[in-house]
Amino acid sequence: MIYSVSSSIVIADFQQQALEQHNFYRQQLHCTGLLTLNSSLNTIAQNYAQYLAKNDIFHHSGVAGLGENLYYLFTSAGIYSLNGSKPTAAWYNEISLYNYKSPGFSAATGHFTQVVWAGSTQLGIGIAFTSNNLAAYVVANYFPPGNYLGQFPANVLPRCATSINNSAVGMTEQYPNLSASFVEFSLVLCLFLY
Repeated sequence: MIYSVSSSIVIADFQQQALEQHNFYRQQLHCTGLLTLNSSLNTIAQNYAQYLAKNDIFHHSGVAGLGENLYYLFTSAGIYSLNGSKPTAAWYNEISLYNYKSPGFSAATGHFTQVVWAGSTQLGIGIAFTSNNLAAYVVANYFPPGNYLGQFPANVLPRCATSINNSAVGMTEQYPNLSASFVEFSLVLCLFLY
């Protein structure tokens, strides 16, 4: 099913943009396998994004057996477009804080590690806006989940490419409505113990 989550956003397009951005980071920069979109995970993510937007809250779903990244964008000018690459890029940018010499979970890098987690093969993405279009909520679900203790060295691979061309990773998109009050948050579903 295709949801229209805003007057200018079609969920299927947003999901494809997010998938392509994930796979660019995974395959081109970390030489790991591609993710595929999973319709069941898309539905779970979309339903939860709509729940978050309807209630204007920001916390994890607690769904067992899935990895989950959340993204929140607020601006007092209103949000009328959002590319699926933006939340993915925000999560990935935590790479600057990741310590490959001491690999493991950190709340500061948990989004990044889930994005590139080699063991994850399927992705679901959802996006929804508050009724006044001032806030957007994005939910990403991953299966199998990442961020397992003791498995970081095998699943969070260092870059195999040495440079990033920002235009190739969707960073050149302009957001003219974000000049007013602007807040951006992300949450990662904490740590999976085994």
